Amino acid sequence: TGTPQNVYDIASNKGIGAYDQPFNNTTSFVWELPLGRGRWLGDNMNAVLDAFIGGWTLSGVNTMTSGQPITFRYGPSPVTNNLPSFLGGVALRPNVTCDPVNRGDRPNPTQAYFVRSCLTAPPVTAPFGNAGRNTARSDNYFNLDLAVQKRFRLPLTEFTGVELRAEFFNLFNRTNFQAANSDINSAAFGTINSAFPARQIQLAVKFSF
Repeated sequence: TGTPQNVYDIASNKGIGAYDQPFNNTTSFVWELPLGRGRWLGDNMNAVLDAFIGGWTLSGVNTMTSGQPITFRYGPSPVTNNLPSFLGGVALRPNVTCDPVNRGDRPNPTQAYFVRSCLTAPPVTAPFGNAGRNTARSDNYFNLDLAVQKRFRLPLTEFTGVELRAEFFNLFNRTNFQAANSDINSAAFGTINSAFPARQIQLAVKFSF
């Protein structure tokens, strides 16, 4: 939540924002293939051949970012039930005794993202753990979107034409996982049950006049 877990210790909530991305690279490109009538190769190509292999354009957007920040929680909260919300969130932060992020090889990438033994729930008499806010991070994100298009001129008017377009979102069908469950009292702790969209393909035809 956007409220401190302990209003008497505001400094313990200092941390990076939920939208923090130390690395964010977005590269876009448009490339008109130099093949076909009016282009570097095949300027005198016959109309039938040009209709198949000439005049194609590639465009794409490649995105690479750091993963989402993650805050460890435990619940149900022993101190905030039925109390004003400014006293804290519905789940407080646990104690951390070692590096809780599992950086080794996992047979199943959706399981055991965190090391459970590194996190413990504080006692009811001292419910505010030492875990900071947004101290872990999900996997990095990589995605390439690609579009292939071709325009055909129609001998009706100067501006008449048909454009064929195929668009591939997440071209390589890479699995980009979202954040793992970070509630240490949950049976699903350390598991990942969601991912960003898989490959999607759409086709379009546009008539211009």
